[in-house]
Amino acid sequence: HRQQLHIKEKFSSDPERGQLQKAFFSHPNFNQLAVGSPTTKWLSDAVASCSILEKTGYLEKIEIPVLIALGEEDQLISNSAIRKASSVIPKGALLEIQGSNHEILMETDNIRTQFLDRFFTFLGNNVFNRPDKGKTFIQ
Repeated sequence: HRQQLHIKEKFSSDPERGQLQKAFFSHPNFNQLAVGSPTTKWLSDAVASCSILEKTGYLEKIEIPVLIALGEEDQLISNSAIRKASSVIPKGALLEIQGSNHEILMETDNIRTQFLDRFFTFLGNNVFNRPDKGKTFIQ
């Protein structure tokens, strides 16, 4: 499964970072790492998680600010499902990054900068600059 380059190329459009990722996954000291099909445990957990998220009203009950970033070129997830989910979270914010694949932080500097600028602005607005510093307590 390490040789499934068609899958690896879906992670990033940046050639240098793509090569870095390829070198990392093929290095003998990291042979336990791989990109390929999900394990049955991962698949089971993903199905269970999706079942919870799809329950009527579940996402609408999320009260904390949530930033969801999505790469518009991502072929590994459902962008339409992400858009739908983010639209019903009351304090949800969606950042769609044109030209980005799945691994936003392994993308070109321009794409990474878009994400990091929005991420740190989001943290500033919703955590650091609030009187309670973003501390939310469950009652």
